[in-house]
Amino acid sequence: MAKKTKKNLPRLDHQNALSGCILDRDLARRDAKQLGLHKGDLPNSIKEVIGTLTQAGFEAYIVGGGVRDSLLRLKPKDFDAVTNATPSQIKEVFGKRCRIIGRRFQLCHVYSGRDMIEVATFRAPPKKEVTSAAGMILRDNNWGTIEQDFARRDFSINAMYYQPGKGIVLDFCNAIDDIENKTLRLLGDP
Repeated sequence: MAKKTKKNLPRLDHQNALSGCILDRDLARRDAKQLGLHKGDLPNSIKEVIGTLTQAGFEAYIVGGGVRDSLLRLKPKDFDAVTNATPSQIKEVFGKRCRIIGRRFQLCHVYSGRDMIEVATFRAPPKKEVTSAAGMILRDNNWGTIEQDFARRDFSINAMYYQPGKGIVLDFCNAIDDIENKTLRLLGDP
């Protein structure tokens, strides 16, 4: 086993937060093939979920660790999707293959064959936080746009949106550069 040294560990950078992020989709657009991402490498389950949502008239992307790990040439443990469809609209599209879960943060579990794909709706900043007496957030179901959603993600490398049908990756926070520089950059206020 190789000894881990400071030299090959990712650098943690939280000083820039969201500065340097791009709000324009055209400027954030990257060609998936040039990044080494190919639709044929994806499991049928995630392609089917993204394709079905897109055919129903919604935006739909692969997001998070599945995109990050694919770019790092690692085998993703799973793939998650994000869309502008609300949980009830997702349920309407997938019917009995979809289960809405969560109260505070509603998500959908969509079943495709033996696989389960977690599908979230783009999130917006809270309009009015509903919290307990102890300060715990009780409700966080504020639907938003993709531009609002990326700002709510934890790290830049988890805020990339891959649309395999169009062959594009939206990289609003320059996460590709962070991967190349082995930088782990927090988004938002730490």
